Amino acid sequence: MFERFTEDAIRVMERARTEARRLEFSHVQPEHLQLALLSESRSGTAKILALLGADVRRMRTAVERRLGRGYTIVSLEAVTYAPVTAQVIDRALRSAESEGYAAVDSSFLLHALTAEADGDWLRLLGEYGLTVSRIEEAMTRSHAAPPMTAESEVVPDHFSPRLLTPRAAAVLDLAKEETVHAGHCSIGTEQVLLGICQMPDTTGGAVLVHAGVDERTLRVEIFGLIGQGSGTITALLDYTNIMHRALALAWQEARSLGHRRVGTGHLVLGMLAMDEGSVAHLLHQLNLDTEAIRWELEQILKGSPDDPEPPPGLTDPELLTDPFAATYDDLPPDESMDADSQWVI
Repeated sequence: MFERFTEDAIRVMERARTEARRLEFSHVQPEHLQLALLSESRSGTAKILALLGADVRRMRTAVERRLGRGYTIVSLEAVTYAPVTAQVIDRALRSAESEGYAAVDSSFLLHALTAEADGDWLRLLGEYGLTVSRIEEAMTRSHAAPPMTAESEVVPDHFSPRLLTPRAAAVLDLAKEETVHAGHCSIGTEQVLLGICQMPDTTGGAVLVHAGVDERTLRVEIFGLIGQGSGTITALLDYTNIMHRALALAWQEARSLGHRRVGTGHLVLGMLAMDEGSVAHLLHQLNLDTEAIRWELEQILKGSPDDPEPPPGLTDPELLTDPFAATYDDLPPDESMDADSQWVI
């Protein structure tokens, strides 16, 4: 669901889930999103509201008093987004796209909430003279900053969808299509693995194909593992907890290799690093060596420090098949040894 959200906006959405659980709701309502926007002091929204002279602490108290408490105690993982909140998310995505932005930050969420909000929220904003037009004006100023250059770009500590290469983003789009087609409610590592195998011209896809992964066989194994789902609510589609952690690990892999973007090779490395994930299990079921796959990916990515998605075929595939392919016969003789003692172990 949040492939096109900035790290700032993702923090707000996660805070909204936390607010819903704290107030004993099983679904995130627009009011929880309002509370999250008013709570995240680091967000672009907080800066906009401060610029417009709003007292965010007082606004937060008013929203919470109006919302009250729910009656359902659930785990944080079980909290989902209500359909009306999903409409707000969709509105924010469309607004960002119409303005030519590749990703949604928290200010677009504020605008989406305000554009078609209920009377109470608009009255609360109106107490500070905040109208839709004033918020749009402030958004325009906040988005008018010059684009960052490669030299000035700050590398974030945490994964964000904007860090994906175009090929990696395309893989996740394919994974989403696989999830919807199979009727599942969350995008898991299995669907992402299938997406990578459907793009053999990528770094991750080429290595998997070279290792012997066959898409049709893999699809059969995945169906046997997770089966057919009962239906998907596309607006509420999100990654599984394991896939969220795999994406975080993929970003760690990319940073450790000196890359500023997450490519398909990093995605595979991130999923292989998940001990409790099913990717390693699936590959073992296909009698494939996951360590060899990891080694091959690391060699290719290390050899391309400036490109997180190097084209396949940069390294000799025969050598990559076995990290210990060099034999004693390949080594030059040691002239310091006599003929009788040569190669005696």
